[in-house]
Amino acid sequence: MMLEYASYLAIDQSGGNGEEKLNFLKSKKARHLPKLAEFDLTGIFYGNHRNYTHRGWDYAYPVPKDESQDKANWPARKNILRSTVNKVCDFGDRNQYRRKIQGISRLCKEANGDPCQLHPPSAQK
Repeated sequence: MMLEYASYLAIDQSGGNGEEKLNFLKSKKARHLPKLAEFDLTGIFYGNHRNYTHRGWDYAYPVPKDESQDKANWPARKNILRSTVNKVCDFGDRNQYRRKIQGISRLCKEANGDPCQLHPPSAQK
C-alpha cells in the first residue's frame, strides 16, 4: 500500500488531494517527506494534471517564469517515491532482501510494469 500511495502522490496528486495518503506514509516512517503544500498541483489554467505529471520524471517540464521549479515540483515528487521505496526496501539479511524483491516483482508484474497501474481499482476509469 505504501508504494501505491507514493505512486499516487507522485503521478496523480492535484487540487489539494492526497493529504491522507501522505499522512499514512509518514505514519509508516517514510523519511524526509515534504508537506503537501510543497508539491500540491493547483491553479492549472489549461489542460489537467496529466500535462504536469504523466510524462515521467525524466521529462523536462517547463519551469514558469519567476519560479524555481516546474508546476508539479518533480523534485519533491521524486523524493516521495525514493523515500517510500527506501522504507519498503529496508534491506536486511539476504532472506529478507529476497522476500522484499519478490514482493516488489509481484507488484510490478500485477501492474504490467507500469507504475500508473498501481492505482487502487476504485480509482481506475
